[in-house]
Amino acid sequence: DDVTNAQISAVAAQADVVICAYVLVENSKALLEQGLGVVPSLLRAAPPAALFLFLDNSHLLWPPVIETAAAHGVLRREEPRWTGQGLQAAGNLCRNPLVLVKPAASSEPSHA
Repeated sequence: DDVTNAQISAVAAQADVVICAYVLVENSKALLEQGLGVVPSLLRAAPPAALFLFLDNSHLLWPPVIETAAAHGVLRREEPRWTGQGLQAAGNLCRNPLVLVKPAASSEPSHA
């Protein structure tokens, strides 16, 4: 609901990292019917340089999440490569990560 989204967005506005782990696919039907639910609010509210990490059992929702992110100026980054024995367990937990980054505010003057 709107109150819950507002509360989540207020927290996201102070976050350096936003993690959505294993919640999107389970709710995909409702999310697709409702414009991805709270996801657009999170993308809007997060501060510059925020990192978004989406982990799920399927990449089913990645295309609409990426499209929504782009509409809010949030960019896709290459997904991490799980290598080495120390990360093998982490790689087995999620084979479909999605990493997005909200660009940092530019400190350079505009050349308009």
